[in-house]
Amino acid sequence: MLNKDDIASWSRVGIKSGDEAKLSGTMGTADVHVYVEYTRKGTHTITVYYWDITDPENPVALSVNGKTSDSVSKYTDESYNVTSLTTIKVTNYQNPVVAAGSAPVSGTMGDKDLVINVNYTKVNDLSYTIEYYYVGEDAPFDIQPVENVIHGTQVEDVVDSSLLAVGYKRDHVTGAPAEITENGIVIKVYYVEKEPTDVEIPVTHTYYTNKLDGTTEEDGSQSGTSLVISVSEARETIVDLSEVGKLLTYNGENYDFSSIRVIGVLKDEFKAPIVPDAPAEEEIPEQEESEEEEPEVTTSDIALLTDDDEEAEVPSTTPDQASLLSSKEGKTAKAVVLPPEVEYTSDFTYQPEYDYEILLTYEKDEPELPEEPEEPEEPIHIIPEPGDEGDNNPLAPPPSNLVTILDPSMPLGNLPQTGGVGGLTAGAGLVGLLGAVLNLFRKKEDK
Repeated sequence: MLNKDDIASWSRVGIKSGDEAKLSGTMGTADVHVYVEYTRKGTHTITVYYWDITDPENPVALSVNGKTSDSVSKYTDESYNVTSLTTIKVTNYQNPVVAAGSAPVSGTMGDKDLVINVNYTKVNDLSYTIEYYYVGEDAPFDIQPVENVIHGTQVEDVVDSSLLAVGYKRDHVTGAPAEITENGIVIKVYYVEKEPTDVEIPVTHTYYTNKLDGTTEEDGSQSGTSLVISVSEARETIVDLSEVGKLLTYNGENYDFSSIRVIGVLKDEFKAPIVPDAPAEEEIPEQEESEEEEPEVTTSDIALLTDDDEEAEVPSTTPDQASLLSSKEGKTAKAVVLPPEVEYTSDFTYQPEYDYEILLTYEKDEPELPEEPEEPEEPIHIIPEPGDEGDNNPLAPPPSNLVTILDPSMPLGNLPQTGGVGGLTAGAGLVGLLGAVLNLFRKKEDK
């Protein structure tokens, strides 16, 4: 039986009798049971998702008050209003906006779940300034404002000025690294003249996005400030990669540093010469070969050569695989062959035989969108028909979502005229007959 105090969470299905023929006619000597059937109301959920759409193509779930989503459950015929969940302000973000295509923020629940997406955008109207100086001068030779900066952007390095004079190198930077959380930040870059022993190594920054399907997509690249090192023949030169500045922002998007590597390509003048195929010579039978061997030519012999010694061979001093190098004792040795390409991922020793390039990579992940909750399957609602239990026996127990009520005191004027699946359809006249039957039932109990 259903308590009438809990009726708000149930919906009336209709009326039914163990013997439908007795819903009208003469009362007779047997009791007549009339059932009012109810089914529990369905509940559905309004879910509010919070998104950071600072990068519109890559929305990221945003934690608002510690949650990336919030929800409310209501009965199908119940009203709802989740306006308060869609207007929460977050520090350093602009006011939230309900995304197009979302469900209304208020109304009647209905028979399905509802989804509301609320979009947040970081404050992106900040700016900072880069000032470029030559050391010893008070006035900058160039000033570059950087605008439309997203709150919280990390600036570890800046690019060089396009107005930088030839023959100058970066000396030092003040004001960086910096986190842009307000306007008015100034980064100053200072330059000095290059030394004759200075060597520049170009730097390239490349940016990637890790896609959800497991692939990696290159977003682009930009040149950075060259690393300038001082090379001396009197000492070994170590290239310190920690001095390479990182550019974490590209096309207005922020990235995480991933890796650094150096590629060195052997210069042409140090490559082994390509010897064209020599014409084939007649083979000399072994028995006809001269047993005398030509003497090796050493550097001590070079001093004795004259212009008439045209046929004498002089050893090459270039790094040719076939070259002969002489030692202080006048002995010969094979030249050291340098590999055509070298690669480093940490500090390394500079070799003048190579042209170097420093490559930095950065990456960001494509955010994973949460799946919208699946709509629950509608329960199968079947009202059991009277079986072979006899006309005077009550109906069989209803399914779990259906409650049968025998309530003589309940008014029948508002009962629906359709008894549900397999139920009896009754008009207004039937309701009147049922009232009469119940009155007889009450009188019998009073006796």
